[in-house]
Amino acid sequence: TTVVDAPGAGVSGKAFAELSMHACQVTGCAGDGLHLVGGSSVHVVDCTLSRNMMNGALLGGSVGSIQGWRFEGCTLAGNGQYGIWASPGPGELGAVAWGANSLVGNTLGEVGGRGRLDGWQPGLSFRPGDECAAWSEDC
Repeated sequence: TTVVDAPGAGVSGKAFAELSMHACQVTGCAGDGLHLVGGSSVHVVDCTLSRNMMNGALLGGSVGSIQGWRFEGCTLAGNGQYGIWASPGPGELGAVAWGANSLVGNTLGEVGGRGRLDGWQPGLSFRPGDECAAWSEDC
């Protein structure tokens, strides 16, 4: 699935049960690429969130809402603000599970907000032990 040049957020959800995105592109939107608030389960895998006017992804929630959220194998690049902005609700201690993702070239930096990305390390896209995706162009 591809979302290009949306007049606001590319994908927006509030108080939803589940969002699953696999191999999607959200690019060139006038708002955030993803604007997700208060969902129970979010799985974003092998997606590209790029060149959006605001954040690649804005993740927000109410108490306990972001504990079932996971980003894996995604690229968040060239966005107008942060690659990802994570802002839990008041008193929330939950965190987004953060796998091998690439954050590069976002205007204000890689990560913003008070939320936690479990597994994220500044300036490091892949860590020792992460699975590797490789291909051969000789096929």
